[in-house]
Amino acid sequence: MLDSIISARELDLSRKEAGRDYSIGDLAAEITFVSGFPAPASSGGRIAPQFAETVQKELQDAKAERFLIYITENTGVPEIGSVCDFVLRGAGIVAETHAGACATLLSGASTSVHRVFNENCERLDRVKTICDVMQREWKIALLSLNNSAPDIMFRWRLLDYYSLRTGEIIYQNVKALIREDIMDGIVCFIGKETSEETLTRFAEAAVLADEYWKDHNRVLVHVSGSEQGLFTVHGFRIRRGKKGE
Repeated sequence: MLDSIISARELDLSRKEAGRDYSIGDLAAEITFVSGFPAPASSGGRIAPQFAETVQKELQDAKAERFLIYITENTGVPEIGSVCDFVLRGAGIVAETHAGACATLLSGASTSVHRVFNENCERLDRVKTICDVMQREWKIALLSLNNSAPDIMFRWRLLDYYSLRTGEIIYQNVKALIREDIMDGIVCFIGKETSEETLTRFAEAAVLADEYWKDHNRVLVHVSGSEQGLFTVHGFRIRRGKKGE
């Protein structure tokens, strides 16, 4: 509980410093909310009222059954709204390191809770993340670049885990996993891409999800970041599956 209090206070401070109502730390709470799971215990994130209203309207109080979180280091993708149902606030949080930003993104906790010691992220305490709170009931895959922050954070956790050499290989595996339709959740960290690559790949993944996950309530999220640790949620796409119609 103490970690949660610390995280909430520090994320609040980040909101005030950035002049935003919400921060990237809220993403973990929102993803778990949509999927019917509690947020990680150390999460300081909170759910925006307008977000909860949108989810209830789109899913009619049902829960998401599939999710894809697509993370890239490219920051210039304002056109992402063209492939999303609605664009969330452009809120970000500047963490101490890129590793800390990734940890905040997936756990909703501040960097002090993660205890990031250096830029090489040689030590990240194993706080709970969205993958941990969902893991018992859901089959989740995480794909990331070799030795990236998500790679180091998750390589010892109980997930279907892929540490790959390039963003292109990651992207091809993401498409294959969507087609197989055996995963409840997919989180992919692509790394550096051009704006055109980011838009094209995310749009193609969205089309595949609409085709192969059409019988499931599903959520697609695009997140971009920078080496300085500033992450922004560009789009949050919610679709209700045919089963619930």
